[in-house]
Amino acid sequence: MKKTSVLFGIAALLTFMLLLSGCTENYDELHEENENLNNVIEDMTDEIDHMTDKVTDLVSEAEENWGLLQECIDEKQKENDETVVIVASKETFNVDSWSMIDSFMHDITGDDNEDKISLYTSAAKDEAGNIMWDDGQYFMVSLYDGEKTYNLFNERVQIGRVYYSIADSDETGLFVTVSTYSGIRFIKFTYSKAENYFMGKTLFSTEGVNVIHNTLPWD
Repeated sequence: MKKTSVLFGIAALLTFMLLLSGCTENYDELHEENENLNNVIEDMTDEIDHMTDKVTDLVSEAEENWGLLQECIDEKQKENDETVVIVASKETFNVDSWSMIDSFMHDITGDDNEDKISLYTSAAKDEAGNIMWDDGQYFMVSLYDGEKTYNLFNERVQIGRVYYSIADSDETGLFVTVSTYSGIRFIKFTYSKAENYFMGKTLFSTEGVNVIHNTLPWD
């Protein structure tokens, strides 16, 4: 009986040692796997940090490019705001109630036929033919090419006058000068044969100055 108890105790001790040995082996394996996982996590963290820095740089670059693009858009919009397209009038404009200031013949459209350029004002003339200027009146510059009429300029000008000039060089153009006590504007009109229209572009404008002296020949 006593011998049996001793044998049972030895068997239990051996079993415990075997279990302990198995747990130790499992612990070592788990510890190694944990270290591997930590290394993977560290590598992923470094990669995420690198990607975050890269994304930040891309966002900064995108914002900078957007700013440059917006400047270009604003500049182009300003240019478009100062440019107008004038097509031929679909209806005949009655100038019987207008006073003609000047008229000149020249081939502006480049079709080898002379065009008629005329400057009108809405101010009436007296019996002697003198224009009775008011504080403000409309001015119109029109071009007639024998078939179509282009009303290039038609604006009310307050305390001022309108003049036109014609330049004949590599690019024939018609220039309109608007002179008032609040500033001077210089507009160039050029004809596009391909599109059959005029483009008017403001080349210069003082934009609201107080003109105290001007040698342009006002009546």
